[in-house]
Amino acid sequence: MCQHEYDTLSGTTEVVPPEYPGELGFNLSVRREPLDALLVERARSVAKVTVSERTNLLDLVWGDGRFTGARLSGPRGLIDVGARVVVGADGYASKVTSLVGAADQERADPSRVTYYRYVRGMLGPRGEPDGPEFSLGDDEMLYAFPSDADMTCVAVSLPLSAYAAMRPHPDAGFRASVASHPRVARRFAEATEVGRLSGCGPRPSVVRQPWGPGWALVGDASIHQDPWTGLGMDNASMHATFLADALVAWLDGREGESEALSRYHERRDAHALDGFHETVEIGRNLNAMRG
Repeated sequence: MCQHEYDTLSGTTEVVPPEYPGELGFNLSVRREPLDALLVERARSVAKVTVSERTNLLDLVWGDGRFTGARLSGPRGLIDVGARVVVGADGYASKVTSLVGAADQERADPSRVTYYRYVRGMLGPRGEPDGPEFSLGDDEMLYAFPSDADMTCVAVSLPLSAYAAMRPHPDAGFRASVASHPRVARRFAEATEVGRLSGCGPRPSVVRQPWGPGWALVGDASIHQDPWTGLGMDNASMHATFLADALVAWLDGREGESEALSRYHERRDAHALDGFHETVEIGRNLNAMRG
């Protein structure tokens, strides 16, 4: 397993070891459909965990100076669920964040947009796919991530200056953008497109206060930055571990709520803030990566 890096302006190519391969020694971009199914089934298999699908959060319950549960709407109608802590893991547009009034710790204006689609049967640069590919253009990055089921996720990160022209005809604009990356373009054109083109429009990058009386935030509800650096999934999984450690320490009585969740806050910031700042700063113009 390796990583292929191209520079379209200089014409250079590098093949380097994969970033953060972990104990398995390789990276794989798993599609959300099988990943989400795996996570739901893992949760369902845990004793005393109830998984409620097709269920919406309507409101949070407040009492004695803290949030004490949630009001839900699902197949069984309206349900009030009590909780010692409500965890908002509901993404960038988090309703929990809005309901608890979580303050912004840091915020930066958007500078980029991302479009991506899956293709089937895309070869790697040396035949069989053997790792992710990154192609740096003029303030533009193309990504090709081999995935499960013979799929490859191909994405482009573009500056806001390209957004107005791309938005009316996104499919044509996406293909034109991929075509400007010659080390990937032919193999992409020979693959079979699967599903529709997806995208992430301009969004501010934000770090939110991650806890308060009876609530905590994790994942994109807690920290969201432009996806061009690909840090979101790593942040979400690591910060979920930090939060779980803090909640266990509190609920077991080894620490008070404030002490435990303050430690979660500190660990989250120590892990993620440098990456957040780098994402924001370099994202304003990816040509800065060339030094």
